[in-house]
Amino acid sequence: MQETDKTHRLVTDITERKQREAEMAWLAQFPGENPNPVLRLDRDGIIRYGNKASGPLLETWGCREGERIPDRWHHIVLETLSSRRVQQAECVWGSRVLALTFAPVGEATCVHLYALDVTDRKRAEEALRLSEEKYKSLVDACPDAVVMTDLDGQILFASRQTWQLLKVEDSEELAGRSVFDCVIPEDRARLAANLARLVAAGMRSGTEYTCLRADGTTVPTETSSMLIRDVAGRPKALIAVIRDISGRKEAEEALRQHHDQLQTIFEGMIEGLVITDIETKRFMRVNASLCRMLGYSEEELLAAIAHLANDCSVTGRLRIVFHSNVKFKRLAAVLENVIYRIVQEGLTNASRHSQSDVVRVTLRRHGSKLRIEIQDWGTGFDLKTAQGRGFGLSGIRERTRLLGGRCRIHSQPGQGTRIVVDLPLAEREADAL
Repeated sequence: MQETDKTHRLVTDITERKQREAEMAWLAQFPGENPNPVLRLDRDGIIRYGNKASGPLLETWGCREGERIPDRWHHIVLETLSSRRVQQAECVWGSRVLALTFAPVGEATCVHLYALDVTDRKRAEEALRLSEEKYKSLVDACPDAVVMTDLDGQILFASRQTWQLLKVEDSEELAGRSVFDCVIPEDRARLAANLARLVAAGMRSGTEYTCLRADGTTVPTETSSMLIRDVAGRPKALIAVIRDISGRKEAEEALRQHHDQLQTIFEGMIEGLVITDIETKRFMRVNASLCRMLGYSEEELLAAIAHLANDCSVTGRLRIVFHSNVKFKRLAAVLENVIYRIVQEGLTNASRHSQSDVVRVTLRRHGSKLRIEIQDWGTGFDLKTAQGRGFGLSGIRERTRLLGGRCRIHSQPGQGTRIVVDLPLAEREADAL
């Protein structure tokens, strides 16, 4: 009987050993092909198996197959066996980072350790973390509100400045809410249309909305938005930068009121007033008093000059030849009046002093200037002896000078007189009167 028991125990021991060897051989088939370290560890932390890829790792740990692993890792082995649950850890291996997985095997009598090089993933995670930190810093530093929504306008994220703008306590009050709830009812249809355009165009800026705050008050805002796409290029979300423009609106309203006050003063003044562009010397505005003072008429300029050329009270028996190649709608009132008066004085002067039978009046446009020529073929005069004697010339010169123009008078005794005046053109604005 004892012999039988001994034989049975011997057979059993050999069978168990063979089974363990077979199991080790089976386990070794795949770990051997694995490019990452794979170890089999017993309860005492002894390395029962290590594939070829584990060599550098064991060298770093200062041990080899058949020896005990460092205490740090042995503690994890014991924890894995006692809990019968997979444990995770990380190991720095030179410049690389390994993710270690401790998995209990069978009846939890040993542990398999699988090491995976996660250096690239860790670097990507760190780069992502830094990017998120940078984004967060930019958002926190931005004085304007920043909001991210899904394509339907549901709020996914709102910066602290958004809380202040909308007078809420924190982001939880905004998360999941619709942006349509954050604008006044009158702006919601326009907001919906603009969201559709934003998804199609990818970007939209300078859009004004009146935002509705949590306390029921409103604030004018200006929004610039951009579409965010996923890695496949599909529309994913919307991000908007929202600026409080209440200060600008108040300034615009104050400016408008100031303008209205000045306009009232400008139109109500008894004195004549003209506003001129400093650079171009063009007349921008004139008030009604100045038009009345200068005898301004609503008749078209060319019609007025043509009438003047045929006015016997001015021209006497002179025959007037009038040429014009100018085309414009209306000029500034002051300019029209001065042109009229220059021609009037030129014709009066020729009628009284030239003894010419014919006077020619010509209007030509040269770029931004209008040229007036008044020529007769009468007695003429000496320009030196005529200085200070009138002949209406001083009036022509003075009117020309006041408008920033140029006046030239050519005359010699017996050879007639030619007056050439160049004036800067200033067409009348629609609201000038």
